[in-house]
Amino acid sequence: YTTSGTYTDVSTNAAGCTEIETLVLTINNSTSSTTSITACDSYTWSNGNTYTTSGTYTDVSTNAAGCTETETLELTINNSTSSNTILTACDSYTWSNGITYTTSGIYTDVSTNAAGCTETETLELTINNSTSNTTTITECDSYTWSNGITYTTSGTYTDVSTNAAGCTDIETLELTINNSTSNTTTITECDSYTWSNGTTYTTSGIYTDVTINAAGCTETETLDLTIINSTSNIEVLTECVSYTWPVNGITYTASGIYTDVGTNAAGCTETETLDLTIINSTSNVDSLTECGSYTWPVNGISYTASGTYTDVSTNAAGCTETEILVLTINNSTSNSTSIIACDSYVWSVNGITYTTSGTYTDVSINAAGCTETEILVLTINNSTSNSTSITVCDSYTWSNGSTYTTSGTYTDVSVNASGCTHTETLVLTVNHSTSSSSDLSVCDSFSWFGQLYTVSGSYTYTAISSSGCDSVVTLNLTVNNTYNITNTVTICSGESILVGSNTYNQTGTYTDLFTTSNGCDSIIITQLTIYSDIVSIITQNGNDIFSNVGGGSAPYLYEWNTGETTSQITPNMNGDYWLIITDVNGCISDTSYFTVTWVSTSIEDLNIDKLNIYPNPSRDIFNVEFTSLVRQELEVRVINSIGEVVYVDNISNHIGEYINTISLEKNSKGIYLLEIQTNDGIVNKKLILQ
Repeated sequence: YTTSGTYTDVSTNAAGCTEIETLVLTINNSTSSTTSITACDSYTWSNGNTYTTSGTYTDVSTNAAGCTETETLELTINNSTSSNTILTACDSYTWSNGITYTTSGIYTDVSTNAAGCTETETLELTINNSTSNTTTITECDSYTWSNGITYTTSGTYTDVSTNAAGCTDIETLELTINNSTSNTTTITECDSYTWSNGTTYTTSGIYTDVTINAAGCTETETLDLTIINSTSNIEVLTECVSYTWPVNGITYTASGIYTDVGTNAAGCTETETLDLTIINSTSNVDSLTECGSYTWPVNGISYTASGTYTDVSTNAAGCTETEILVLTINNSTSNSTSIIACDSYVWSVNGITYTTSGTYTDVSINAAGCTETEILVLTINNSTSNSTSITVCDSYTWSNGSTYTTSGTYTDVSVNASGCTHTETLVLTVNHSTSSSSDLSVCDSFSWFGQLYTVSGSYTYTAISSSGCDSVVTLNLTVNNTYNITNTVTICSGESILVGSNTYNQTGTYTDLFTTSNGCDSIIITQLTIYSDIVSIITQNGNDIFSNVGGGSAPYLYEWNTGETTSQITPNMNGDYWLIITDVNGCISDTSYFTVTWVSTSIEDLNIDKLNIYPNPSRDIFNVEFTSLVRQELEVRVINSIGEVVYVDNISNHIGEYINTISLEKNSKGIYLLEIQTNDGIVNKKLILQ
């Protein structure tokens, strides 16, 4: 049978009676459709496959009636193109896109090729600059420039050549020429003359000095010099007490060289010099400090008391000589000290340490420089000590009242009967009682020191350690129990659940054995129910489109990409429409697609001559290019498969070519609806995000 109907077959059964078999037959037809697509570089079909070459592709599935559905894709893939140009220019370069560049760099121009795909032009541009340099030079008399020309007058000179980059190089010379100068001076002087150059001349002659003038050039000064000599005379004399010089009438009382300056017949200086020696009476003072007495060698007298003494005589020159003695007489000293000390004593007088009793003497010089005798009468008493060794548990209180809890050597210092140090030493060993604690987790029960424990708690056991002290052991016990869990789970068709490492996607009861985090057994029973799959097919009914739903559980929630929520809608524009259905269990159908082509509104009706979208498909960026005059408000929106607006922008009265760049979040792959709202209606286009 190839058609639906009710069919009957009549025969005789085993009892010999009539047997009528009736067949109520429904025949469902397989379906097929063909879609023609032109795309750039690649195209992702509704079956999830991405194609990069032109061809005819087929996808076979099951339709709502449970029969074969064959989808055919007639795909034309046009490729994007690119080219690269390498150029070197001087100062600037104007590219074929009309842009002038003045700096080196890599520049890109993106347009649409003849196939309607992206064409990327790359310009690797090197800009070499023309160069110029100005040199300012000041020279004397003349200057030869690097171009070989010699200039003798000030001025600005220019030389044009080509630099290493092949561009113009302009060298400018700003030149100042200054001239050298000269001068002659005639001078007559006595004895010597110091010229303006700092040089002193003592003989007549013509002298030359070369310097730099204010302009920085040579200045030559000439001196025509005549020297006339001065005259002089020296007189050497020795006199007693004073002398009056007849040359100038002055009386001198001290030896020295004296000068009188006048003018000789030639009009120059005449110098008279007196080299005079004056012999005076003499005197001497001696200051002395002595111990006990002093005999003065000047007169042979011995003095025993401090005082000032004088002796007068005649010196070798025949003048009076006076000797004065200022005498200080100092006496010797002595002192005795008695000391009692313990063990040893350091005498501050001489820094010596004594350890035995006795009488000790130290002789030194006192502050007056005479003998000082110090006597020490010393008594030495001895210190005492004692040591005791003790072993105890935990702590020990010593005779000094101190309590010690750790082993060690301890010292107590007091004073003995002789008034010296008595040291008691305690060598102490302290053995401690011990305690330890352990944490343990077990399953159900645990036996410890002969005792069985079945509940969690902190338990203590006391023993005697090897040192003879207590040893306390504490057990912090956690008793964990094994247990069973039964979970009832419902999920939608196509979904799965993960229990441990096992994945379940069919209705049934599943048992899994686990080891819990505390190490005990755990049995999990999963009672899994799978809701039936929701199948949705969009069909046309006149100017309406509606959904045929199978599977799932009613009532259903309809979500069109237009935002409408009824099972049937009336499109108001051409374009791609899609629908997602959610049933009462929260299960979601696959997205159903339908292309509307019968609505009269078109791009031409909306006064947009041409609309390009590239690249499409794209991984994140879409360019929507308007190449005509946009003289009205346009709102551009992008809507995802569940009707959410994920992008919106406005274009206001833009005149000329305009590109609206849309950026979508990466990894949110799928098909999006591009809506362009105009004064006349809405234009829809499909965007594919790979």
